[in-house]
Amino acid sequence: MNRTELAELIHNGENSGVEFKRDDVLPERMARELAALLNFEGGHILLGVEDDGTVSGLTRDPPKAEEWIMEVARTHLRPAAIPFWETLDWGGGKIVGVVSLPADAPDKPYKAKRGSAWVTQIRVGTTSRDATDDAERRLEAIGTF
Repeated sequence: MNRTELAELIHNGENSGVEFKRDDVLPERMARELAALLNFEGGHILLGVEDDGTVSGLTRDPPKAEEWIMEVARTHLRPAAIPFWETLDWGGGKIVGVVSLPADAPDKPYKAKRGSAWVTQIRVGTTSRDATDDAERRLEAIGTF
């Protein structure tokens, strides 16, 4: 992804395939977004972008942010996943972390850890939600929601 593509994603706002997050989001919340996008058609999580599209930038060193994302994807997702990670210089000393998830992710349904439970997540418009039993069966049967 280049800066122009990033600017376009931010300009268009959150949608079924794009989620904005501060990089201080809790691991459980990040896992929820990862699982929902993996169960849908993939997409991007932009770390360091506020819900209103304001770029705040990463608050931690980019290698530490990457390590954190990979740890969340390994320990708070079932099955574990390896997202694509990159950073882009937004200017003004701000770096945006981009987590990209493929449309054809194998092993659906993906579940996010919530306390001691594992909950299947789906993407509905701009939100991630707990899957109904019916939605989970569809994910298992056809591999997408």
